Amino acid sequence: MKTRPAGLASLAALLLAPLAAAAPVSPRVAVLAYAGAGRDPALVSSLAVALRSAVAARGWRVAEPEETERQGRAASMCGEDAECLATIGQRVDSKWVLAFGVGRAGGNTLVSALLVDAEGAHKRAVFTETLTSPPPDLAALSQRVCDVLLDGVSPPPRLAPADVPRPDAPPAVQGRPLEPSPRLRPWAIGTAIGAGAVALAGGTFTVLAQQSFVHLPDVAFAQRPAADADQRRLNLTADILVGVAIAAGVTAVVLFIIDAHGAAPAAVPAGGPTP
Repeated sequence: MKTRPAGLASLAALLLAPLAAAAPVSPRVAVLAYAGAGRDPALVSSLAVALRSAVAARGWRVAEPEETERQGRAASMCGEDAECLATIGQRVDSKWVLAFGVGRAGGNTLVSALLVDAEGAHKRAVFTETLTSPPPDLAALSQRVCDVLLDGVSPPPRLAPADVPRPDAPPAVQGRPLEPSPRLRPWAIGTAIGAGAVALAGGTFTVLAQQSFVHLPDVAFAQRPAADADQRRLNLTADILVGVAIAAGVTAVVLFIIDAHGAAPAAVPAGGPTP
């Protein structure tokens, strides 16, 4: 198949190089179409879809069509120039570039493709096939292309989701969460309200005890024993209520702290907790 002039491809690579990503590219495959003589745009578009499906079926992540289609003009300028195509692969954050072209020569349909390492900027494999007519089965053609270009290239392993235990995981990892502890905030709030109510009552009895003590000298001598007994009861009641209020307040604070610092449920081995 005819390619673009080397000077034009070099110019395209030079223009695209500053825009290439500096960070390591993602282990994806970008499927790009470059120009071919007398190509049929509809056939090229359909073959691109079939190639993406074939690449994905082999376990690879494929760059989104929207990402690669925006690079169509640049790919046309690149032709089969590996360095230029590698630069486009870096722009779309892909480790590999599977570039292809479809053209006509007389009555034949020419299909060519190549796999380019976007990081090393070199061709890894080339595919060429001459057909007497447009391919009736694009899925079969795409499979043949992938068999040649991706032969010996293994897709990167995909990590299992963190919440899915691996069958070979040790018991300490493959665990089940304990039931979460009940929230202590309602108890803390209730205890705080109770502490406030008891403190109010304690304050009331403290005022009554003070008033009784102030008027105690005015009590008649005959009624003094009874007045002293009432004073002691008022003092004791006020002290008890204040003490209970303080204890309830401290308890409420402790409950709030425990609730606020409650840890996430720990995981135990699937066979049960360790004795």
